[in-house]
Amino acid sequence: LKLQGSIDPTASPCAFSLFLIVPSIMLLLSVILTLAAEFLTAVCQADVVISPNDPALRYVGRFDDTEVDAPRFDMNGCEIQFQVQGASSLSVKLSQRLATPIHLADNPTTSQIQHFLVFVDGTAQARSNPSLTCAYCTFGTKGAANDTIHEYVIATNLTEGDHNIRVVKTTEPEWNDASPTQNWVTFHGLWLNAGSVQPMSFPPRSRRIEFIGDSITAGYCNLCRDYNGSNAALESYALSWPFLMCEQLDAECHTLAWSGMGLVRNCCGGSTHVPKVWERSVATDDHSAWNFSRWTPDAVVINLGTNDGTYAQSDDYLRAYIELAHQSFSRYGESLNLFLACGPMSETYCAQVQKVIDNATASGIKAHFLDQRGFLNGTYGPACCGHPSAQVDRAIATSGADFVG
Repeated sequence: LKLQGSIDPTASPCAFSLFLIVPSIMLLLSVILTLAAEFLTAVCQADVVISPNDPALRYVGRFDDTEVDAPRFDMNGCEIQFQVQGASSLSVKLSQRLATPIHLADNPTTSQIQHFLVFVDGTAQARSNPSLTCAYCTFGTKGAANDTIHEYVIATNLTEGDHNIRVVKTTEPEWNDASPTQNWVTFHGLWLNAGSVQPMSFPPRSRRIEFIGDSITAGYCNLCRDYNGSNAALESYALSWPFLMCEQLDAECHTLAWSGMGLVRNCCGGSTHVPKVWERSVATDDHSAWNFSRWTPDAVVINLGTNDGTYAQSDDYLRAYIELAHQSFSRYGESLNLFLACGPMSETYCAQVQKVIDNATASGIKAHFLDQRGFLNGTYGPACCGHPSAQVDRAIATSGADFVG
């Protein structure tokens, strides 16, 4: 019995050969098509490059985007936020402007290393690596060459699905430099091994706070580690009281904090003071200018006076502080709340701060005294290099968050 349409292998040698060849050809075509599909998928997914002007990216902090495809920044806590989908590893492309090769000595007049901490779905990817000269960061710019783009790995082995990413700068513009030099970072985009970038899964924080200060605000020495040739390695803004306070209040924050700087006099020389730097979009670029209409805070928190030393008792200090308070009010509007702090390293300027508050209040400005005295009495944790440790910073942050409310 023969099935209609079937091939009888005994009928003809040619028919028998065809009976064997056709399935083989079909199997070969199937393999080719499968391999081609896998190849095309790999090609389509590999080397995904994201431009700095991609609308999915969110920038927090002062960025100079005069060149939209190369935004510059250098202030504490500047962030680049985004969500990745379908990627298992990603890198950030940065260059650093160096007036001189990176120098790690105390109080240099040269460019300095920058550190960054990456958060993946809210978890800090911190690691201590001697080659990075940091104890609490994900990567640093050690070894950077002037204006040369380097690719820094920020996450690997990501699980399937979507992940929210925050890349946070945790160092100061330039640590305690008596003569500030060019030290900014330029963002040149992202690299993904696959997938895409989307906006963060949550909207921007609606509350906004600006912090202006010195080493106390920057978190200098809060890691409580021995000096190893890099002052940047001693601190992490991600563990400082302003950053922690913003996290507790769910606030979006801008920070200008520079160790050694004062309101009218610096601790260690130099003629550049905080009010002048406050006018800039890039702290280490004296030609840059910040557009204050771009971002309006609900509150400004200022702690300046420790580095001014005895000059904090002067009329020049009082006049400069009153001017800074009134400038903040005129630029940010009548709904602004000013929180002027004193302590914890010195209390000699507290009376002057109160005079500024009295003057501001009489002018219709909502000004408040933020008391940071007593946090270095040993009750809240150790002092390191005479500064608050990360443990003390947490206590200051909690107290400040409760007061600011």
